[in-house]
Amino acid sequence: MNAARLAPSARNAQPWRFIVVKDQKMKGFIAKSIGPQDHFAKASAVIVVLGDQNIAPDWYLQDPMIAAEHLVLAATALGYGTCWIGALADWVPENTASVKQALKIPEETSIVCIIAIGVADEKPRARPRNALQEICYEETYGKPSNFL
Repeated sequence: MNAARLAPSARNAQPWRFIVVKDQKMKGFIAKSIGPQDHFAKASAVIVVLGDQNIAPDWYLQDPMIAAEHLVLAATALGYGTCWIGALADWVPENTASVKQALKIPEETSIVCIIAIGVADEKPRARPRNALQEICYEETYGKPSNFL
C-alpha cells in the first residue's frame, strides 16, 4: 500500500483512497458484483481503488490508476499475483451502487478499479504484446525509431 501512497499525482493532490477488503463474505460479494470472477473471492485481499472528485476534479480517475499500478508492480516484485478489474466502475450503476453502499463509499467518490492480490495458484503464459517498433516512434508519429 505504501507504493501506491507514494505514486505521483497532478499538483500532488493525491485524490486516491483505498479500501483493503479481507473479509471472506465481502470478497465474495465483490466477486459476484464484478461478474464471474471467483478468483477475487479466493484472493488474500481485494483492494478497492477510489478517486475523489472533490480533491482533484480533473485527475480523480487518472491519478488513482497510477497509484494502483504502483501497487501492482510492488506486489509483483514481492512475488504476489494480482488481477486488475475495471468492470465495476461508474458506468455500471447497479453494481457500483451496491458495492459503494456495502463499503460505505461516499457518493462523490468513484470506484476506479478493484485489484485482487495474493499468492497465485497458477502461472499463466505471458500474453503477446506488440513489438516496440510498432508502438514507439522517434520525434513524430509514425517515424520509425533508430534507438530500438
